[in-house]
Amino acid sequence: MSRYVKIEFHSAFADDSVEDDAGFVQWPGRNVVEVLKAGLEARGYEVSDPIDAQESGWELDISRNKKRFWLKVSLIASDENYLNAGHMTWSLWPDQKVFDAFLADLKAILGADGRFSRVSGFPTPA
Repeated sequence: MSRYVKIEFHSAFADDSVEDDAGFVQWPGRNVVEVLKAGLEARGYEVSDPIDAQESGWELDISRNKKRFWLKVSLIASDENYLNAGHMTWSLWPDQKVFDAFLADLKAILGADGRFSRVSGFPTPA
């Protein structure tokens, strides 16, 4: 059983980074987490606004039925992008089925949007 997963994917999203003379003002990937946020909300999750994690990417805090999840998207290049997800209430409710359901919803969201491709790393549900 695991409470964290690391998903790799390719992306066809436009580069939404913003730079000035000093470097990044906005790191890339906010547009990706906005799509994930909308998809999760449509499936009944409460989702925070995107959280800027600077060079680490963008994060979301997610909850449903008193269970909390976390998601971070790190965009490196169109062929090297990572999505980390975790079950944050695992120590209170170590229910693999709850996390598997969250991951299934996440996988469906990625599969429904043609801008995501070559998605790998999802565990086989218990």
